[in-house]
Amino acid sequence: MAKLSSAFFYARKLIRLTLNLSRPTLFRFALGHYYLNKDDLCVLENALNKGRDDALIHQFERRFAAEIGEGECVSYAAARMAFFDLLQVLGVKSGDEVILLGFTCSVMANAVLRTGASIVYSDLDEETYGSNPASIQRLLSPQTKMIVAQHSFGIPCRIHEIQQIARKHGVFLLEDCAISFGSKCDGVPLGRFGDAAIFSNDHTKPVNTLIGGLLYTEKKEISRAIRAIHQKHPDFTLDHQRDLFNRILFERAYYYPRRYERGDLLEAVGELLNKKKSQTRPVLLTDEYTSPQKSISASYPYPARLPSFLAKLGLLELERWGRTKALRMNRLRRFLEKVRSSGAEVKIPARYMDSSCEIVPLRFVYQAPDPGRNRALMSRFVDPSQFWFAAPVICCEYGLSDFEYQEGMCPTSERVSANIINWPFAVPDEFDRVLDESFQSVLANG
Repeated sequence: MAKLSSAFFYARKLIRLTLNLSRPTLFRFALGHYYLNKDDLCVLENALNKGRDDALIHQFERRFAAEIGEGECVSYAAARMAFFDLLQVLGVKSGDEVILLGFTCSVMANAVLRTGASIVYSDLDEETYGSNPASIQRLLSPQTKMIVAQHSFGIPCRIHEIQQIARKHGVFLLEDCAISFGSKCDGVPLGRFGDAAIFSNDHTKPVNTLIGGLLYTEKKEISRAIRAIHQKHPDFTLDHQRDLFNRILFERAYYYPRRYERGDLLEAVGELLNKKKSQTRPVLLTDEYTSPQKSISASYPYPARLPSFLAKLGLLELERWGRTKALRMNRLRRFLEKVRSSGAEVKIPARYMDSSCEIVPLRFVYQAPDPGRNRALMSRFVDPSQFWFAAPVICCEYGLSDFEYQEGMCPTSERVSANIINWPFAVPDEFDRVLDESFQSVLANG
């Protein structure tokens, strides 16, 4: 019966995906490296075959850090791993508390729980979609060892106020810039307000190295301590690194407007074949979507170092960053103008209109008065199942309670999550007009 059920499940899925080929989704939130030419791919493959190249890694770390300030970066296979190492360096343990925003990803909560510490969830600031200083202030206790101030979607949170709270109480302040790179507050880049900051470079982020992340700090003692334990971490196996390279090739071909559905179909076939071969390792590092009790025996090392060939990919991405940044900021200006001129009753974060902030948007976000209708209209152009943050803690494989979140803890986060709409800005510039027309159509009818 189990075999029959499994066969039926995959048959139904393949039929559905085949039907979707006739009505392809235009936009999604991850965009492949369509710009890489054959020479670029040869360079990446050569770096893969060479193996660990510390000089290349350090070059990428220095180049990334230069975009933020005069501090140092240490790279990892994922930003959550940098976060975990920082918790270890600070001696966070059972009996301690870490304040996280209740509008986050399960991998952040997972890292805290691995230390034995407790998570205290702060509520959302509706004007910024980031951490709320008033909520943080209320939650402080003698057990608080770290405040994590999250900047969401490229929008700076009220970081000055949170910085003052952390300094007054002598609590370590980490800026979560995983989904915010390049934005500034009062002319200062995000990542420079706290004692340290983390950045993510997975395939949904502005600088896309498929997987990966970095810790940034201007405090020498922290960077020395982090590097001391970082150098002991393992690399991914060569087989896993080759899988990552093949994934880059796959997303280069299919993570592009009007090609996504073909990629879905190929992925589903590949998933079925891999199950038959009992191949279960997730190439894109999803084991921490479950609580530490379930994910502690991950199918890849945790923490792990960034593969060298992905550092080279990061350097290629940073060469394009100036142009990418300008495109995203221009799209934000156009979208805001369309909201103003349309008279649509959507609620955008007030921070979008704050002249003291320079926002490099990851996605365009707002609350819709009728989110169900809005999402249904959008589904002609965008896949709403990929929205962040449609729950206070996203990517929970088995439920929020795995991550110590209980309903009602963060009422503003829960209300905004129920109404949130995301528009992708990871769109090739040749589709600018189509993106604008799609957005305007939904505004006019939603």
